[in-house]
Amino acid sequence: MYGFHGTALHILVHAVVLIGSILPLSCKCVILLDYFVGTDASFTRTPNSTTLIPGSLLRLNCGSSLSATPVLWSFQAEGFSASNDITRGGGVLAQFTPYFYIDSSRKYDLVAHTSNANESYCGTYKCIEDAGVGDVATATVSSM
Repeated sequence: MYGFHGTALHILVHAVVLIGSILPLSCKCVILLDYFVGTDASFTRTPNSTTLIPGSLLRLNCGSSLSATPVLWSFQAEGFSASNDITRGGGVLAQFTPYFYIDSSRKYDLVAHTSNANESYCGTYKCIEDAGVGDVATATVSSM
């Protein structure tokens, strides 16, 4: 599969070659080519950097024109170099369900379960279009 980020053309090529025998007169070949032409995706909402206020709700907005393909949320905690995916396939991964949910009324908004978000929520959040292979929108959550 060949993907060109930011272009309207994504080509998916499958080639299947079946050779019946190595004799020149009895060689049978079948080639199947499947092309998919897509459209450019664009963010309809992007997350904004914010400062956590004790007792408030943490909501990070994200929306994509690719309504059938969920965005991927990832998180890099403040002071750490590694990042972790929070979502996959439009749902929150099991280890993050005690902390976050996706607001189904506003597709792909990431929301903290509690209004008592603390410093462990601080860091860099990325909303990545096209299930994690498209454009990236970044927001930083910091504490007061």
